[in-house]
This record gives sequence, C-alpha cells and structure tokens, in this order.
Amino acid sequence: GVMTARWRALESNPDVLTGFIRKVGVSSAFQFHDVFGLDEELLMMIPQPAHAVILLFPGAERDDQSNDGAASDAADPFFLFQVK
Repeated sequence: GVMTARWRALESNPDVLTGFIRKVGVSSAFQFHDVFGLDEELLMMIPQPAHAVILLFPGAERDDQSNDGAASDAADPFFLFQVK
C-alpha cells in the first residue's frame, strides 16, 4: 500500500519546540518561551520582539466545520489539532 507521511507529536515544551525548529533549519534568532499569563507584568517577561504565540488548550472534538490548519492570510490564526 501507499505510505502516507505523518507528523510526529511534539511535547508542549519550549526546549523541545526550539530543538525541533533547529533541526528543520530555523535560525537561532528564533526560540520558544513559556507565557505564564496575559497580565502586563507577565507579558513583560517575554523576550521581544515576539513573532507568534502558540496557545495550548483543551477543545471540542474536531468536526466538519473546523479549520483544516490552512490560514488564508498570514495574520489569520493557524489551528492544529493534537493527536490523542
């Protein structure tokens, strides 16, 4: 049969995610950091400039109306459903 490529699940950990992007060739100018909250004092702890935010939260089961991960514009959110 035909083999399909599968993405490996990544741990939601800044060190693991940073290690992954290094392996795929992303510049060392970029790295991941934990965000401990959205209060101004907590956001001040994030190195600047921040280029993106990854939010991990429980969600409903995926349905036919869900975003398929494709963003129509660079400013649109990108959704990726975690495997169980």
